[in-house]
Amino acid sequence: MNGTSNDSTSLALMSDASRMLAEASTIQQAKELKDLALTAADWARRKGMGDEAIQYAKSYALRAERKMGEMLKATELQHGARGVGKSGVTQSNPTPTLSELEITKRDSADAQFLASLEEEEFEKVATGKKTKSAAKKEARKRELKDARDKLAEEGRKAELNDRWNVEVADIREHTADSKFDFIITDPPYKREYIELYEVLAERSLEWLKPSGLLLAMCGQSYLAQIMESMSRHLTYYWTGCYLLPGQPTPLRQRQVNTSWKPILVFGHPGGEYKGKIFGDVWKSDGNDKGSHKWGQSVSGMTSIISQVCLPGQSIFDPFCGAGTTGISALRHGCSFDGIDIEQRNVDISRARLAEVSDDS
Repeated sequence: MNGTSNDSTSLALMSDASRMLAEASTIQQAKELKDLALTAADWARRKGMGDEAIQYAKSYALRAERKMGEMLKATELQHGARGVGKSGVTQSNPTPTLSELEITKRDSADAQFLASLEEEEFEKVATGKKTKSAAKKEARKRELKDARDKLAEEGRKAELNDRWNVEVADIREHTADSKFDFIITDPPYKREYIELYEVLAERSLEWLKPSGLLLAMCGQSYLAQIMESMSRHLTYYWTGCYLLPGQPTPLRQRQVNTSWKPILVFGHPGGEYKGKIFGDVWKSDGNDKGSHKWGQSVSGMTSIISQVCLPGQSIFDPFCGAGTTGISALRHGCSFDGIDIEQRNVDISRARLAEVSDDS
């Protein structure tokens, strides 16, 4: 369709949208109805027809997209793969592919997401009470919670072994049974938690071997205060660079887009590091917040541990979260101990570490 007359025709056709949508029997027909409704919504917007007319068209676009998603989900049509016929049975002469239907992978995923929503939830999206983006975020949160709950349940049943141990404890009170070659950790960065860096440094005097090193990841907003407070107890050794994946992270409070984090390296006062020579740039290949909202990726922690530690050495993480440091430690042949203040995090860590132990 081209021009104003065709646009107005598309809006007129929307009056019969319910019947047309009910009669749509192919993915192509549902897609055409979706495109028609979006054209109508755009025309209504440009003509100043008011929110009611625009929402009416957008609502039917979403309903057509949902029906398209139901069909895609039923046929499991994939981008570049052959389709199935109208009856739902795979045909020897297959119907068009996603690319031939001009449906992208993202369009297919969006449509199938709408098809997966409960009717009441979908109606909120269709009537404009909730955006599709907001519904996606809520669904993702539910998926993450369910996955974490499942991991935590598995962790409660996990058996400890001599390669790793994770328990609930506060860094202010925890007493370790032995000293460690390395403390590698990622404390929380928010201003309210800055004091924990000094607590970490002070307690590391008890936990760290004289020849060992503490590597603490931190944000940059309060870097000066953190370094000063940690230096009251430990000896500054080096600052490493942890490269972040993807687009820079905007720090609005400082008007800076950052692509890396400092890793502060401290040694025991009076001690002397005698380990291997290591590089001071480490890199994460991707974000991983699936097991913990502040979690680092296994690739990132492996980059650190593989460069700094030798197999057989011991690693301690007093802010172990979901146990990512431990996973990398075990895979590198090190032993691992960790603590966290939350029982759920400990349970998730135990499940993940037990899985690595079973695989090795």
